[in-house]
Amino acid sequence: MYKIIKAYIQEFKYSKNYTFTILLVLVLSYSSYLIFDAETISRLGEEDQIFEWLTFLFFLVSSFVFLFLFTKTKNAFFLILFFALFFAAGEEISWGQRLFSIDTPQKILEKNVQNEITIHNLDLFSTVDSSGREKTGLEKLLSMNFMFRVSTIIFGIFLPFCVYHFKPLKKLTKRIKLPIPPISLGIFFLVNWIIYRILHTTILPHGYGFQYLNTADEIMEHIASYILFMISIFFLYSGNQISTIGTDVKDSM
Repeated sequence: MYKIIKAYIQEFKYSKNYTFTILLVLVLSYSSYLIFDAETISRLGEEDQIFEWLTFLFFLVSSFVFLFLFTKTKNAFFLILFFALFFAAGEEISWGQRLFSIDTPQKILEKNVQNEITIHNLDLFSTVDSSGREKTGLEKLLSMNFMFRVSTIIFGIFLPFCVYHFKPLKKLTKRIKLPIPPISLGIFFLVNWIIYRILHTTILPHGYGFQYLNTADEIMEHIASYILFMISIFFLYSGNQISTIGTDVKDSM
């Protein structure tokens, strides 16, 4: 047990600069609910406001960091991450629809709950149906927001944990060159989600309104995008250790 604790402490020390910046952004972002009044909070969560643009920016920059890593390493997993985050960036600002005043095609208009050129707001993938009811059960499993949250937990926490503690999986990931993020960064995906859920249970009973509550969603997405940005920078500066740094730290277990 001592060796396990020591190994995790080593990893947190190695990534302390990354974890500090994530913690700082997390605290400052959620502190908006303590600093500003309800009207300002509601405005911050609207389309084309600061949290949405920050989310877009971090997704976009992260995607190009992963593209650069792909060109340097020829690791296909970095290319997959590039496409995934570039797609997320485009979806976040509706592919520039409002920026360039693009009309939504009629066929998409009929299927999109927000009348936008986005895939995540199509009836099948949206978190709410056309009547505005929040989806539950099996319907919710298909929503892109839910899949994104689950994917970040798997990528940032479950995957590194399993690789660190199960040697066959460690060998497999090294053979296929799967980049493993440090769990010291990935754990913030869970922290972010827990704070978000606490805010939801705190805000909902007071009936502040949808937009006030929606700001919490925008903040959560913004922080998740920043964590992914930090992970991309971590891979960038880890050099040849990009796929093994976490497991190497824990080889003494």
